Amino acid sequence: MFSVIYKLQHCQFHLSDSNELLIDAYLAVRDNVDELIELLSSYQNTLEEFERVRAWDRDDEYSKRSRTQKASRLIYLNKTCYNGLFRVNDKGEFNVPFGKYNSPTICDEANLRACSQALQGVQIEVLEFDQVLTRIGRDDFVYLDPPYEPISVTSSFNSYTTRKFDEVDQTRLFKFCQRLTSKRARFLLSNSSAAWLRLLYEKESKFTVGRVKARRSINSDGKGRGEINEILVRNYR
Repeated sequence: MFSVIYKLQHCQFHLSDSNELLIDAYLAVRDNVDELIELLSSYQNTLEEFERVRAWDRDDEYSKRSRTQKASRLIYLNKTCYNGLFRVNDKGEFNVPFGKYNSPTICDEANLRACSQALQGVQIEVLEFDQVLTRIGRDDFVYLDPPYEPISVTSSFNSYTTRKFDEVDQTRLFKFCQRLTSKRARFLLSNSSAAWLRLLYEKESKFTVGRVKARRSINSDGKGRGEINEILVRNYR
């Protein structure tokens, strides 16, 4: 994503997600990268440090922490937790265990600065996907990367926020893509190759559904990790 934004700086970009923590991280990278780098450089790769930082969202004082502090926590936990997984429970508390990695790159300063530069001028907001429809016009391009529909019980994962992204939401997203098409906007959507979902998009004559191989390391069953089929849906040739 960042490389696309960087290469197309003459275009206007809007970046949105329903996950407030993720959007806060993007905003911190864009607007406060020096402070973010300083905070990330202070963290240690130990179980004690990990559990201390992970417990922030169990504390009433968490809401008073700055956006950059929350962003540093998110990045730190992502770099040091098991499989780089982001998952929260029904209370919105991060609940992934420590990853036990020898020397993870907690602070990639060069990459953070490059991402900060790429995000300059990008509009970044917390929004559900269907809340941006009125802003999209003819010939606009929209990339959609929703929580993937599970293809098995062990691969089930849609806990990016306290509200799960279920089949009803996947169907809403399909209808949203139809509305984008009626507005003559172009879209590209990625998702799992779950049979019912693939058939849903294939029945729409204006959509093209392709399959690609992608490597995935998140699965409670080790045999389910590795290359899997995903679908790419688009409404243009």
